[in-house]
Amino acid sequence: MKLKVYKKQNGCLLWNCVVADSPLKRAIGIMGKKKFEPLLFTFPYKHELPISIHSFFCPVFYAVFLDKWKKVVQIRKFSSAEMFTSLPAAYLIEVNEKKGVKVGDALIW
Repeated sequence: MKLKVYKKQNGCLLWNCVVADSPLKRAIGIMGKKKFEPLLFTFPYKHELPISIHSFFCPVFYAVFLDKWKKVVQIRKFSSAEMFTSLPAAYLIEVNEKKGVKVGDALIW
């Protein structure tokens, strides 16, 4: 499934994301891909938990962490072979470019 992600403030289309909504899709993510479509991670729990991600076997990407109201709480650029645990987040979007998104922006899909 794909979802279009917009900036809530101005309705600007940011990304057309593939949804990683299963354990297998979340486990594989963008590993082994030189080029990738933005990937929206949805998680099975309703509350926010710290999210651990890595960039082993991944291209350079930005990780956009969102709270349960879809507000950007953190953005981090990953290069090869990094491991990171974020702030608590309800959603994660992995993208190859930020497109002007910054902490505090609200997104919709």
